[in-house]
This record gives sequence, C-alpha cells and structure tokens, in this order.
Amino acid sequence: MPVLAPVVLVVVFALAIHRGSPIGAEGTHTPSVALFVGGTSIFVIAILSWAPYGSDYSRYLPEDADAPKTFWAVVLGCGIPQVLLAVLGAVLIGLLPHVASAVAQ
Repeated sequence: MPVLAPVVLVVVFALAIHRGSPIGAEGTHTPSVALFVGGTSIFVIAILSWAPYGSDYSRYLPEDADAPKTFWAVVLGCGIPQVLLAVLGAVLIGLLPHVASAVAQ
C-alpha cells in the first residue's frame, strides 16, 4: 500500500505531461494578485508548519550532528514533494479548467 501513492503520482504526472502544456489553454485566466499571494502564503505556511516536528526530532540526533545538513534535509524533504504537488495541481487545473470551475461553484 505505501507504494501506491508514489506510483499514482508518477502516472498522473506522466499523463499531465503527455497531454500537453496548459499555457494558453481555453478557460484559463491570470490570477489576481490577492489570489496569488493567498495561495503562496498557504504554500509557505504548509512547509513552515513542519518546523515543530523538525525541532522535536532533532533532540534525538547525536550532539555532533551537522545543523545545516539537518536543516536542509528537513527543508528539502518537506519542500520538494510539496513543490511537485503544487506544480501538478497547477498543470491539472490548467489542462482541466472545467473541473476547476465546477469545484468553485
């Protein structure tokens, strides 16, 4: 079961890339500044919300553990999947604008 989620994500990414670029797709429009700032804020808050877990688990590390390496391991471990999922969501909404408008209603 733990393998299913990555497999599904790879398949969805492959289908989205195969389908084509959403740039210039019908029904898409440039988001407002407020929407962009709101979405970006949620994105950043979601990554920062893992800070308590990182600080909690770091107390179990050896005393000689390299702090910058630990920091970047946590940031990249949380950030890379979140960026990939955000890109996937943007591509899918660009390819399927009718779904976005149906969800918004």
